[in-house]
Amino acid sequence: MNNGTWFELEDGSGYKCNNYIYRYMEDRKPEIENVFFTSYNAERGQTDSTPCVAGGTGINVCKYAKEGKRVIALSQEFLEWSMYSGDGNAPIFKKDEVVWLESTSLPDDPRCNGYFIVGDAMNPRFVGGDRARNMEKRGDIFMLNRSDNVSCYSNVYRI
Repeated sequence: MNNGTWFELEDGSGYKCNNYIYRYMEDRKPEIENVFFTSYNAERGQTDSTPCVAGGTGINVCKYAKEGKRVIALSQEFLEWSMYSGDGNAPIFKKDEVVWLESTSLPDDPRCNGYFIVGDAMNPRFVGGDRARNMEKRGDIFMLNRSDNVSCYSNVYRI
């Protein structure tokens, strides 16, 4: 079976993709649309007492980032391991699941686009985002350096 030509993505992630997968993603509908992503860092004021260890998964987000892997945290209603998941309407993601983010607000910014690992959970205060209650669907992108922080709206695609 011909898997097409492999090429490195231009999103700075270091991930490789083939032209068949890329075309496949172009035709997909997002699992979660218009998620408002902010950034977080390994700082106690932004996390718990173990800033590099992701809540609920035990993933060392600092180590992942140093290896070039990009980690996101999602609102807990979207996470399999959360006590808040399973309302029947929200798509559920597993620990270490790879997703594709495509930014609707910063389409050319590699910090908001490309492959990411679902590896952390946001604080429970962000559960249940909906515009009727003036809340948005939320996510956080882990950044090693605070100077790289970004905020953007992105669609989340299941790979």
